[in-house]
Amino acid sequence: MKTENEALERYLQHIASPDYEATGHQGRLRAELLARVERRQASGVMRGHWKTPVLVLGLLALAAAAAEVAVQVHKYYFEGRGPIDGTYVFSTGPGESAMVGDGGKERDAAGIEQKRKDLEEMALLRQQNARQLVSVTDTMVNGHPQGRMFTYKYQLSGGRTEITGECDAPGESDLSPAQEQQQIEEARRQGRKDVIKATYREVDGEVDLFLTCRYVLANGRGVLRAERDHDAAPPAKVLTIPQQIEFMRLERQKQGTNLGRFEATVRGQTFTFEKYAYRLSDGTAVAYAEAKPQGQKLDLTEGDWAELGKLRQAGAGEPLAEYTAEINGQTFLFKPKKYVLSGGTEVVQAPSQPVAVK
Repeated sequence: MKTENEALERYLQHIASPDYEATGHQGRLRAELLARVERRQASGVMRGHWKTPVLVLGLLALAAAAAEVAVQVHKYYFEGRGPIDGTYVFSTGPGESAMVGDGGKERDAAGIEQKRKDLEEMALLRQQNARQLVSVTDTMVNGHPQGRMFTYKYQLSGGRTEITGECDAPGESDLSPAQEQQQIEEARRQGRKDVIKATYREVDGEVDLFLTCRYVLANGRGVLRAERDHDAAPPAKVLTIPQQIEFMRLERQKQGTNLGRFEATVRGQTFTFEKYAYRLSDGTAVAYAEAKPQGQKLDLTEGDWAELGKLRQAGAGEPLAEYTAEINGQTFLFKPKKYVLSGGTEVVQAPSQPVAVK
């Protein structure tokens, strides 16, 4: 029997992702897999610990495990193909919530089995810290850091290599929820936080409102967390997992009735919501709206990432002062460029590679 978390993760893997590009990292790794479905709907009825998911070259990889801990064997199973983008979906089996997706290119039975074995081999290499960090990218949007992205090379058996983009910093332990929360609290105290989205949901007349916040930790890693509006009491009425999945399908397919716009101020920021009504198969009424704060953009849409990619390919961008940073014992030279998108958004992107220390 699959757990509730697995059911939700499986649905998320069926959501089409933008094409991979080295510095875009698939739309910041699909906004960290939709902020893990708004942090399990802001810690509502769903359980399971929070861990930053990562989307890698058409592949979601597990979070890194520290090399000094005992090696844990991860067994992967092929779950089937997603109905929207044809991605190949794998899981780590009953009782596990981690899912991985392997892009939509066609694979025969032998190819699927090889990918399954590759995932298991990469998981072991990751735990042993037997991977090579080949590049790091910093991105800022209108002066707001997005969090570092890391690109690794895995040397697989038979001489094959796998290049992946991941959220987790090299050598970073598999943090417990309490440890990660402690780091987030420290980032909050130091002001390394942006509210990038507000989500409104009404189930049979009961309203729930929460914010998606981005925290940049001391090592540069970005973490998305969904936090319920503490000024309002939690709703008594929440959706079950099957209802969640049905609602998400209806919302993605835009099978709702537009109820117009409304404005709300949450934690000192103003949001303009566009509200839609949905009716589930069991008769449950769901109203839903999400909005970004008014003012300058704090992150990029998938369209923005596509435009940024074209500017990079055209050689546009204003070079800025280079800088170095030591990451996991290596010195990386960052070469930032400033790009201005058609809507006026300023993006500074700084790819880097390791350099020899003189």
